[in-house]
Amino acid sequence: MRILSRRRGSAALAVMLTAAGTGLIRYPGWNVGFSWPGSQAISQIWSAGATQSGAAVSVTNASYDGSLAAGGSTTFGLLGSGTAPASLGSVQCTAH
Repeated sequence: MRILSRRRGSAALAVMLTAAGTGLIRYPGWNVGFSWPGSQAISQIWSAGATQSGAAVSVTNASYDGSLAAGGSTTFGLLGSGTAPASLGSVQCTAH
């Protein structure tokens, strides 16, 4: 997972997720979990769905873009309150 851009002064992020592996493997869906370092909260997300409980965030593929080939990538973006962090700690990416 890589943060592609952030908007100064707000928690606005564009994120790229790349599937591991090679060959004919296809992942039917994905999930990204992370914790905000401060009091940020998601107000809008696109190309994915999200839930948030306190600082813990779970982002899941949208129904129309869940499938990823090995080595393939997808992007999602979000807007939120607070300031965009320089990095996100404790990021966990899983395929399902």
